[in-house]
Amino acid sequence: MANNTGWIKIHRSILNWEWFDSANTFIVFMYCLIRANHKENDWKGITVERGTFITSYRKIATETGLTVQKVRTALANLQTTHELTLKPTQSYTLVSICNYDFYQDEGDLKQHINQHTIHLQSNKQITTNKNEKKLRSKETYIVPPKNKFIKPTKAELDAYCEKMNYNVNTEKWLAHYNSNGWKVGKNPMKSWQSALTTWHLKDAGTAVTQKPALEIEWYVYWCYHCQEEYFKKELGNYRCKKPDCQCEVRGSVEDGNLEEIGAKLEHRRNIFKKESK
Repeated sequence: MANNTGWIKIHRSILNWEWFDSANTFIVFMYCLIRANHKENDWKGITVERGTFITSYRKIATETGLTVQKVRTALANLQTTHELTLKPTQSYTLVSICNYDFYQDEGDLKQHINQHTIHLQSNKQITTNKNEKKLRSKETYIVPPKNKFIKPTKAELDAYCEKMNYNVNTEKWLAHYNSNGWKVGKNPMKSWQSALTTWHLKDAGTAVTQKPALEIEWYVYWCYHCQEEYFKKELGNYRCKKPDCQCEVRGSVEDGNLEEIGAKLEHRRNIFKKESK
């Protein structure tokens, strides 16, 4: 059973302590001061020195009415300002009060008050310096805001295309990105110059890989008298060169009703070159 006799000293200067207005941390610290041994003793064969005591997070939570997590946070706070130290083991946690004599010795009261005030101010200065260091560290890693994207005008696009020798329909380009909310894929556009370059390269690549138009290689003519096909390189009015086609006529020259049978070839179709890959 814990020893509930004895006393500790708390000076009014504790009002200036940085954890005074933190209820959980203040409660845990008062609990530790009260539970700390005022003289060395033995616990299950373990020597517990003056200003220390053996406990656990759960035990402190049970006796203070706080949660285990709140106890952990409070003890962490007290360690940052060097009010106490912790030595955890598998079976227990050893809590040591720093400067325990400030709260327990029966020495000169005025001296203790001055020392206690200096101790609190020193801890407050340590915490302040740490906080300032954290703030400076955060400021170091602040990412400056990126340049805001500004939509280009048609004049700017035309000037850039002329400078870069791009063959891009800028009016079509503007209409495209105005309609999709100025996005490249699913992401907002960051650089219209890069987007214009991509557009140019895409068009240039399409022009290079586009299949050439089919070119006529042969014009195919048909002789309905000979029932044969004839192939010509150029389009024109051709006649069959076979003797029977040239000589077979109907009508007479006198009345102007001369008809040459099969002499004139009929253009039927074209033969094209094969497409180049």
